[in-house]
Amino acid sequence: MNTRKDRQLDQIANLITELACGDYDKRINTTNFKDKNLLIAALLNMLAGHLKNIFKNLSAYSAPINFELLFFLFDEDLNVTNWNSISGNYIKSESLNNLNSFLTRSSVNKIKKLFNSDKSEISLDLKYKFKDELIVSLDSRISCLSRENKIYIMSAIRNIPIKELHISRNKKLNRRVANKFDIWKNKKIIDRVYHYLMNNLDKPFPSIEFLAKKVNANPSLLKRGFPLLYGSTMAQFHLEKRMEKAKDLLKASDTTQIIIAERCGFISDAHFSRTFKKFYGITPSKCR
Repeated sequence: MNTRKDRQLDQIANLITELACGDYDKRINTTNFKDKNLLIAALLNMLAGHLKNIFKNLSAYSAPINFELLFFLFDEDLNVTNWNSISGNYIKSESLNNLNSFLTRSSVNKIKKLFNSDKSEISLDLKYKFKDELIVSLDSRISCLSRENKIYIMSAIRNIPIKELHISRNKKLNRRVANKFDIWKNKKIIDRVYHYLMNNLDKPFPSIEFLAKKVNANPSLLKRGFPLLYGSTMAQFHLEKRMEKAKDLLKASDTTQIIIAERCGFISDAHFSRTFKKFYGITPSKCR
């Protein structure tokens, strides 16, 4: 079990990491800190504040900052009745039900002052307790939605650090690359599946896993590639070709319907008749 000093050192290390990554909004809650740890935490909080002011001034001359919006709906008892998904990404789920659980005491006191004032809206710098146990200072806005029902809305803006933006963009880029399908590179493999299906119209459609093993390919490659080349799924394509074969045999020969059903991969004449009617809208006997 970690001691209190161990947890405090973890918080100090977390804040140093966040500052190095360009996130200057977070702070350490120094309530239970003592001795050297208190001094280090206090100095780091001061450093974070100075860095935030420096980069806030620089941002006026730089590109627009990417941000996320946290949203909370709460009553006069500070019970939170609703929040957006982004809020749930940063605040522990068990803490989301009441402002006291994820705001510092000083921040809660600031909000309470609104209850006794005539203002319907106020901007505040509030301190939030995030999942990593660091205190995050965010520009927030409180608005009164209903004085009668004592319903309030709180929104907070979180600037996204540069490192997080790079990670997010890299993930999106990697997903695009992974999802990109090179049709010409895989055409030979898919053509082998096409020829196998055409040469086996006298059998029911095999499983996709069977076809993948047959051509030594990944099933997902076949699922994505076959429709791109042939306009339908492998199962739909195979059924369509079996139905075309059955229709040709019915019109061009005196072969019994039962034999035609077998030659087109159906286990019974009844199954063949139902499928044929569903496909063409008429029974096999009316096709002759």
